[in-house]
Amino acid sequence: MRDLEHSSYLERPHHYAKMRHELDNMVFEYFGITHADRILIEDATEFVIPSVQPSGYASIRTPFQALPGEKHLKAYCDTLSRELARWRDKLGGKGAFHIEAFAHRPGRVGRVGIARITVDANGGETRSQPTVTLDDDAVKRLIDTLRANQILPLQAIGNIYVASDFLIEAGNAMYLVKPLVNRLWMRSQALRDAFEVVNAVRYSTKSAEDALNGN
Repeated sequence: MRDLEHSSYLERPHHYAKMRHELDNMVFEYFGITHADRILIEDATEFVIPSVQPSGYASIRTPFQALPGEKHLKAYCDTLSRELARWRDKLGGKGAFHIEAFAHRPGRVGRVGIARITVDANGGETRSQPTVTLDDDAVKRLIDTLRANQILPLQAIGNIYVASDFLIEAGNAMYLVKPLVNRLWMRSQALRDAFEVVNAVRYSTKSAEDALNGN
């Protein structure tokens, strides 16, 4: 703090940038901000607030609509993995999750990303590291497989590149298919996606139990 206080006017922005993460941590700890709330705050300052009112036509492409980088995709997957593990523990579930993201490379028209959540019911509770693959062919192969197995929703066939997102369940895996724009790949969105996945799994389980019981 004293280095920042005693730095010159020209050096202060550089010193602040180096210390910002540490200062943010101190503020969050002082106010007792939870990890989930911290994600919401950081996404709001990085993406939401700068996108509220663009300053001009040149900035009409807001951070909300920008292409997420590999760093952002990894952060999304890591948050999704942690949140799913938290829900598993909270609900007394078992098994391990593995999160993989497949995305088109920058520069391609109609970019799409797919997050694949694989569940190992017999696995331990050790969380594997999520992976991110930027490969046009990998995305195409995955979409073609979903279509061939007739598990991609019909409404997704023609407008998958402009739709909001799709949650698809297939065997021991679930797929989140959505366009590559920041607003759909933020860490705060990963919190919401995890909640949606949990609800989908619980609904499927209840439906199966009702069917077995003749309800």
